[in-house]
Amino acid sequence: MEATKNKAKKGIKIEKPLLVKLIVLASLLLIIIILALLRNYRDFCENYSKTVVRFYSIVFGHISSFFPFSIFELFVIGTIVYAVAWIVFFIINTKRNGIKKSYHMILRLGIIVMSILTTYQATAGMEYARKGVDIPLHTELIENPKDYREICFEFLDDFNYCASQLEFNENGSVVAPYSDDELIAQLTDEYKKLDSDYFHGYTPKAKPMYLTGWAYRMLSISGVTFVPTVEANYNVLNPDGYKPFTIAHELAHVKGAMPEENANLVAAYICLNSEDPYIRYSGYNVTFWSLSSLVQATNVEEDIRDFYASIDFRIYRNNSYENKYWADHAVFDKISDWINDLYLKMNNDVGTVSYTDNIDTTKTDTEFIINSYSRYQALYMWIYFDKD
Repeated sequence: MEATKNKAKKGIKIEKPLLVKLIVLASLLLIIIILALLRNYRDFCENYSKTVVRFYSIVFGHISSFFPFSIFELFVIGTIVYAVAWIVFFIINTKRNGIKKSYHMILRLGIIVMSILTTYQATAGMEYARKGVDIPLHTELIENPKDYREICFEFLDDFNYCASQLEFNENGSVVAPYSDDELIAQLTDEYKKLDSDYFHGYTPKAKPMYLTGWAYRMLSISGVTFVPTVEANYNVLNPDGYKPFTIAHELAHVKGAMPEENANLVAAYICLNSEDPYIRYSGYNVTFWSLSSLVQATNVEEDIRDFYASIDFRIYRNNSYENKYWADHAVFDKISDWINDLYLKMNNDVGTVSYTDNIDTTKTDTEFIINSYSRYQALYMWIYFDKD
């Protein structure tokens, strides 16, 4: 009987290295669960962002900015190489020694994956639960909708002016007047104009994705922010007319605006308030079309006709070029959109629909009515009415 007990005890004994790995894995899982629960408390996340994440972004932002290349890009390539090598060695090891001898490999992989997820949850994940971004907006509807014509045509004149200051190639695409480094330096200066403690004080250097840009282009991805390395990465294969807005968008993420609609709004604010025609053009290039519904709200057919007819033909050509560019190269855009939508929803965002500027309108047989301004429209109204 005693021998049987000793045998049973021996059978359930777990070797120390395996036990250590299980404890580490369980601890990481517990941290993720705790952080996920804390994300339900917005005030906590706001304070957490302004203390822990802000300190983290300053320290690691300075470190990552020291390197002229994208650490995230190397991380992606290294992850792919490691995953392939792990699968090969796992199959070989399992065939030679059986599945029980592969437990350590599985646990090591689990610890690596969970460590990355924990770091991401402790940085970017908590940023998603913050309060709305602190960007000035004018949300009060004007009394006379017919005034929309004058307002929108003023911005149209400036859009046309910006286009007149730029060069366009034979395909109709904007030609960037600066190198990427010069553009990044200008956008970094633009971010100094943000007068709010909502944003993290340090602005890291945006990083170009040279090695994987072709793959991201196939996925219709213009930029990626990776908060654990405090890096705002942009695809170097972006059309030049879109590049300033993309870089501004990714920088908004690392400065504390994680939800896509917030990052878009910050990027629009940065670009549209720039004194540089190229940067301002990029802001118009993305956001200007939200003004068309305001013109339509005058309910004067001639207004909307004049509005579109007055847009510089070079703007139309560039817009057409960009649409065709992404249509020709975005082979896996639907897969990318599905994955991104799932990722955003897992972070309590509404999904990829947050990229679009949702406009609240009512259309009857006789009238087109603006019920409330979209975020881009409210920004334009602030620039028109309230900006000093």
